[in-house]
Order: sequence, then structure tokens, then C-alpha cells
Amino acid sequence: MGLEAARRSPGYATSVRRHLDGFADLLRIDLVRIWEGERDPAVLSVTTHAQPLLFSVELACAQSLMELGVRPAAVLGHSVGEVVAATVAGVFAVEDAIRFVAERARLMNEAPAGVMLAVAASAADVRRALVDGVWISAVNGPAQTVVGGAAESIAAFRPVLDDCRMTYRELSTSH
Repeated sequence: MGLEAARRSPGYATSVRRHLDGFADLLRIDLVRIWEGERDPAVLSVTTHAQPLLFSVELACAQSLMELGVRPAAVLGHSVGEVVAATVAGVFAVEDAIRFVAERARLMNEAPAGVMLAVAASAADVRRALVDGVWISAVNGPAQTVVGGAAESIAAFRPVLDDCRMTYRELSTSH
């Protein structure tokens, strides 16, 4: 995750390490070691690893581009990327964003595991088919709805989707 860029750009590598170091006391994890040496997807996908890593790599990338004179007219992101975008836009100081991401990751890591499905159907159609314990998590487009819930609830929902001829796929999530 960004290691090739780090080899090519010492300033980028320094920024990533500085951001990761900011998480060390908050999460009591050596994220620099994980970033530089860990390759096991099971370790990298732990929420308290993945979210700070994503934040640090994304923010360092944006900062590197700005150091080269690239100035964004607008910024946006998804999930942790929203926090990066807000930091780039000046909504958060870097230190505040790091505290926010650390607490978010900690809380999400402690939450019960769940499953998410991307469903190729409108939110209205999905809403009519919902079963107990399954909720609409996001509406990504007119026929792109994401649902989530406990594994047992999602397992009960899959046959309902099949009966309604709604196609879906499970999303890879760390929480």
C-alpha cells in the first residue's frame, strides 16, 4: 500500500511515517512496521490497521501532489477517504483527523462483525424485500443499493433477493 511510491519519493515516505506515528500512542500499534513489512491480508484488513494505513497513505499522496503545485478545486472521498478529503480541505487539522480516525477504527473494530451486500436494485425495491436485521447501508445510485446486517440476517435475506430476481454480491469489509 504505497510502498512503491515511498521508494520513489522520500518526502512521501516521510509523510506516511509521520502520520502513522501519530496513531501509535492512540492505538498502541506499530503501524509503521505493519506498513513497511506486513503482507498478510488478514493482518492488513484488521480495522485498526486498515483505516489508519489508508488515511496515512491517502493524505501523504494528496500532500505530495500539493507540494508539486497541484491544488484541488474540490475534494471528495469515501469512508476514511472522506476524512482525508476534509483534512485536505482544511476542515480538520491533521492531528485532529488522526484522533478521529483512530477512535473510529477502534469503535468499528469492537463492533460485532457483519456482512454487506451490493444489490443491483433501487432502494425502494430493496426496502420492500428487507427482512429483520438487514438495513439499507447506502444508496450508491438509482439501481445500486448496499445492505448490511449480521451474518445470520444476511443469510436469510439472500433467498429473498434470489426470489425477487435481484442480483447481488458480497462486499469485502473489515467490520
